[in-house]
Amino acid sequence: MFGNLIENAMNAVRKLKPENRRVNVAASMLTEKILGISVENPFDGVLDFNADGLPVCGKNSGSERHGLGLISVSRIAARYGGLLKVDATDNVFHAAVILYCSELNL
Repeated sequence: MFGNLIENAMNAVRKLKPENRRVNVAASMLTEKILGISVENPFDGVLDFNADGLPVCGKNSGSERHGLGLISVSRIAARYGGLLKVDATDNVFHAAVILYCSELNL
């Protein structure tokens, strides 16, 4: 999950001028049983979102665009009783994952 989120962020900032490249990553226990993960990065361009609220962007495969990394993150989070929420405002992309530790047997 971390790998997908960070890889997406790195790919986005790689397209920016060096002085604008940054990726903020945070993970913390929000409560005794809830883990929060946040990844935020600037990007250049426009994001389109699908019906599931995930961006339809990323690597080009022929004429198709896909964002399999975030689909995977969303499915993993759901499998463990959590969720993925993404948004983009003022050319800053933010991904937040909530995981319930009771579902992870922690």
